[in-house]
Amino acid sequence: MPSINVTGRSLLTTAGLILGLCQQGCATEIASAPQAAAVHAVIHVDVAPSQVATALPILQTFASSARQDPAVSSIEILQQTGAPNHFTVIEVIRSEAQYRQFVEQGYVITMRQRLQPLLGSPFDERLHSQIPERGQ
Repeated sequence: MPSINVTGRSLLTTAGLILGLCQQGCATEIASAPQAAAVHAVIHVDVAPSQVATALPILQTFASSARQDPAVSSIEILQQTGAPNHFTVIEVIRSEAQYRQFVEQGYVITMRQRLQPLLGSPFDERLHSQIPERGQ
């Protein structure tokens, strides 16, 4: 199997050194280390009724860009039945650190700036984390 050089040492040699140092318990500790908790952001976006046709492509473009972002696990944009000017954006971002970086992305800032003059009420953004399964 060919090896890849990593700063003068082969990847296989580096991996061998790490495994050699972690003979007893180290691998178990790494495997059982907790994963960073995903951030579930729920954002209610209410635009003026006359602005729905303007807001829709802004939200669609944002969702399309977010689906390409490696920090985003999923994104859904819902339109309220019976109140088509009310939208709910549900974002799942892989970790809190990645969420902080996500909201600083140009396409996120652009979406928020473009929607701002269309809003009928301020963004209602609430961050959530998934509760653990019973017994965990």
